[in-house]
Amino acid sequence: MTNKIISKVFFVLVLLFSLFGVPPKIHVLNRVDFIDFLTDNNLELKIFSILLILLFILFNSKFKNQLKAINELKPWLFFFVFKLFILLKYFFQIQSTFGLYEITIFISLLYVYAYLSYTLNYKDFLMVINLTAWIFIILNIIQYVYDYSALFISNRFISLTGNSNHAAVIFSIFSIFSLIGLQINYLKFSNYMLLIICLPLLIITGSKTGLFVIGLYIILYFLKDFKMIGIFTLIIIPAYYLFNSFDSLEIVGSFERISNFQDTRSANWNLSLQNFYESPFIGSSSNNERLTFIESSYLACLENYGIIGFSLFLISIMLLIRKIYMKKFILSVYFALALLFGGLFEAYLLSSTNLVLHTLLIITVLNINQNNINENFSRNILH
Repeated sequence: MTNKIISKVFFVLVLLFSLFGVPPKIHVLNRVDFIDFLTDNNLELKIFSILLILLFILFNSKFKNQLKAINELKPWLFFFVFKLFILLKYFFQIQSTFGLYEITIFISLLYVYAYLSYTLNYKDFLMVINLTAWIFIILNIIQYVYDYSALFISNRFISLTGNSNHAAVIFSIFSIFSLIGLQINYLKFSNYMLLIICLPLLIITGSKTGLFVIGLYIILYFLKDFKMIGIFTLIIIPAYYLFNSFDSLEIVGSFERISNFQDTRSANWNLSLQNFYESPFIGSSSNNERLTFIESSYLACLENYGIIGFSLFLISIMLLIRKIYMKKFILSVYFALALLFGGLFEAYLLSSTNLVLHTLLIITVLNINQNNINENFSRNILH
């Protein structure tokens, strides 16, 4: 029991530190001191939290159990091949430490989630995510009271991430997990409250991507559940207008940006394709001093890692979807598809330390442990 509690605490830290980010240097934000510390040192804290839970696992579990669990994470083993390609590509280049960092963190995460897959049940995972969301929201409230302007850039809500699109993806993930919790009647009050808070925050980020992610999830699943559509509508519309009533904030919302749609990405996408054409097999960044991550996981992968890396990446994704779908874990399939669709417009699928990767790993683990899911969960989630 003690190991389980400690695992949850460390797991919350891993997820929590994955949420913070540094805003562009041209923006000087007046943040609370300890929040400023968390954002400025976000990469170090992400690595520290992952290594902390890894050390705990190594000292408190049997290696044989980890190997057995890792075998269940087979689709992710092909992602390991992709990370190995990154390591080999940059081994003799200026970004050699980047490849080593990527594969080390990725292996650590696989080992961590292999342990968590048989240590925590589905309720434990949902509770940890729920708790992480509340801690993050409380930190945002503290910053809002101290200086709310530090939560906005160009009238778009960036939260504590430093980027409005990153914030939108985070709140869309929290919202979807809350919808899942409501669907299985778990932590109902907490999940209702999270939806009431997260959905408007998602909208005032002004991000179309975050809205598309949760929108696709709603379309794929909740169209056959009119009750949940009603709940979603009753929460999002009044809350959105409530936020918009604060005229002093001059917020730019996602709906407004959709109605005034401008193709802001096409120029970057065209440039990315031009760079790819210059070095199509192993990627253009082999000739540059830094990686280029444009607003698309797939184009960024094609540009940086070429046809070889992109093929490994695409195969990994297809194997992951196939693994989840074979179990008929329907909410997991829709959740994963929504996130992968969002990857068309954000480069979050290429990172080893953000909430999206953690979410996809959690989906896989819930898939593995579906035999332990109670009847109520099975009735709502399985075909």
